[in-house]
Amino acid sequence: MPDSAIGAPWLERETTFGEPAEKVWLAQFPFTIGRQESADHSINSTRVSREHCRISRTSKGFKIRDLGSTNGTYVNGERIDEVPLVDGDLVSVADMEFTFFSGESSAVDAATQRIAPKQNNAADDAVGDSLVQTVRWMNETVTQGGLQTTFQRIVALEGGQTFGWDVVVFDPADAIEQAAQALLAGTDCRVTRRARQVSRLVAVERIAAARVAGRALLRVDPIELGDRNLASRIGKLANLLGRGRIVVDLDESVTHDARAFRAFYEAMAERDVAVSLRGFAAGRAQMADYAECPPQFVRFAPQMTSDLPGSSRRKKQVQAAIEAAGELDAQIIVTNIADNEHAELCRELGCHLAVGPLYGAAHHTPQVR
Repeated sequence: MPDSAIGAPWLERETTFGEPAEKVWLAQFPFTIGRQESADHSINSTRVSREHCRISRTSKGFKIRDLGSTNGTYVNGERIDEVPLVDGDLVSVADMEFTFFSGESSAVDAATQRIAPKQNNAADDAVGDSLVQTVRWMNETVTQGGLQTTFQRIVALEGGQTFGWDVVVFDPADAIEQAAQALLAGTDCRVTRRARQVSRLVAVERIAAARVAGRALLRVDPIELGDRNLASRIGKLANLLGRGRIVVDLDESVTHDARAFRAFYEAMAERDVAVSLRGFAAGRAQMADYAECPPQFVRFAPQMTSDLPGSSRRKKQVQAAIEAAGELDAQIIVTNIADNEHAELCRELGCHLAVGPLYGAAHHTPQVR
């Protein structure tokens, strides 16, 4: 590393798997990228314009500007004129793809989580080989914007109107080995982070293009809360779809880390983004624990209502949880509703919203009935 690059921001490009990534140090500003040799970083490709884009540093941070290029400059899959750059942003110049890093030590540490080295046995070797294929597949899929996103209608139990869309993002292909899936999905690395970012962006764009009403429940994995740029990215999605229409759907386990959850909760409130906690399967006491940072929505785990018709004990538990949610002004979402009898019973108990096969299967575009 040249001395002039120490502490400088950089662009990082993935190379052949197993080889070190290429780093392009941004040692001076403005920093230009283009086909001409005089550019600070020259790319010998006919798809790159002579003067393609420029990265600048301001008192508020970094920004990137397209210089009227033919094929465009993209940030996180979206064509841009000029936008701010933050750690982890994916910058695409024609067919070249880079990840931006500011050079701040805390950002660098948070940006990469190492995958534990595999042990020397046949089973782990098989997982490792499958993981290589998984990483390659995901890199190609994210670059091409081909991540599968599904939408399932959420309805109001009182009236049956469409409330919004349960959006499932980052769904690796079924053909990938399950062991490699679990290893990669549970790892906070550049590839998984890109996949989540791009799939959420694709989902919001599809809802906007379909011109459907209602909110979008976007799932965020607990591991993502360590990304300090997550809130700003969610804020951009809120601006794209319209303020007040994004709901961040979090596993209720995130509340166990009170400090991290509070920080994220407050950041969402500043951006007019609601919070949903999914997987709730307890009673009044746990609901009361949410009082300091009350979610706008609570999604019951399927087992909370699956045996309602024949269990008086379950009915009492559900009613107590609903009453406690009402004290927090939180709406209850019930899941896996398959028939009208189940839906009516949940409505009578005071549940507000529902999602499940009764209201339509999951689709790759929002479907209005």
